[in-house]
Amino acid sequence: MSTKWNVQQSRELYNITHWSGGYFDADEQGRLIVRPHSEAVGVDLYTLAQTLNQQGLSLPVLVRFMNVLRHRVDTLCYAFSAAISEKKYSGRYTAVYPIKVNQNQSVVKEILQHGETRVGLEAGSKPELLAVLALSRQSGGIVICNGYKDREYVRLALIGLRLGMRIYIVVEKCSELELVLEESRKLNIRPLVGMRVRLASIGAGKWQNTGGEKAKFGLSADQALKMVQRLHRQHQ
Repeated sequence: MSTKWNVQQSRELYNITHWSGGYFDADEQGRLIVRPHSEAVGVDLYTLAQTLNQQGLSLPVLVRFMNVLRHRVDTLCYAFSAAISEKKYSGRYTAVYPIKVNQNQSVVKEILQHGETRVGLEAGSKPELLAVLALSRQSGGIVICNGYKDREYVRLALIGLRLGMRIYIVVEKCSELELVLEESRKLNIRPLVGMRVRLASIGAGKWQNTGGEKAKFGLSADQALKMVQRLHRQHQ
């Protein structure tokens, strides 16, 4: 004898609770719905697809729910703000969106406009930096430059700094610092320099090999100290 199928069984079969983050669910008809505000009334995606088809659009279509982006930005920033307050941390937190995740202009602009000063952008290459410079706030917008840095990449970052953006060049090797200092002297710009420091201990999990003295990326404690001393000598 077959048992009557219900919505809860659908949720369990497709593991909706695990991956949805509260933004997606199944309604009583078994249709997938999206809740842009996590707890708000859901939008029936099946009905939405039918409506779009009736309006002359051919499927498949890409539908973006900007409210989900806004809610994720707020959730992330609030989590760090609460932790900072609880632990009485003296620093501040800025969320940085990696442009490689999604370069779509409407997505990036929505994140920046809603996040305002709480959100910056991250570039990992010269092409990504070109996109970031076009999308970032021209006055005070935070940009983090990671990845391999050749002379053109560093020069482009420094030009963005001159335009009024707060562009931090994250140094992973001592040779990168010398390149940054050399180009900044040519352009007569005082650079904003960050450091990627290698963890001394090895953790557990998927990224455990990124830590420890033999890790591929980042500066050792000794290299970081020497870099700070080098910057002091240059009055940076």
